[in-house]
Amino acid sequence: MNIGYYLTHRFAIFALNVVLAVITFVTLWDASLLLSDLIENSAVIENLLEGVATIFVAYGVALEERDTLMKVFKLYPRLESVRQEATDKLCHFYGLSYLLIGLFMEVTIELVKLPYRILNDAKTENVIFFIGFLFCLIAITLFVKNNYLLLKLPHQKTAE
Repeated sequence: MNIGYYLTHRFAIFALNVVLAVITFVTLWDASLLLSDLIENSAVIENLLEGVATIFVAYGVALEERDTLMKVFKLYPRLESVRQEATDKLCHFYGLSYLLIGLFMEVTIELVKLPYRILNDAKTENVIFFIGFLFCLIAITLFVKNNYLLLKLPHQKTAE
């Protein structure tokens, strides 16, 4: 098997989901600790959320196109099966979800960066950061649900 097989395997996706959930949780934790002094820490919080958002976008795009990657790595049609098709469908749905979450997070971050003539209020920044934090929590929930569903995939290996 080539490296593509290992990168696109459902257990590799499971492991990446765990790593990204932990990274997201740690980022969320760190950013929430910085909320006590928003004047000094606003840029740091923006950078933390922006970094996670970028990861979500990139990971979402790659995950969404798992079936295409399987073809690029020349694993399809040889490895096509009911389980692989189910994995592709899960990856497409959750990849699109992570992509959208990342994009929405980037929009909220840009709202904070708007000129102070528009948003010159720490309370408004708190609300916008809260929305970014909420997206992080949603992403963590999706990572967990995605992993649960990856483990529950059908055991049948060949298409009928």
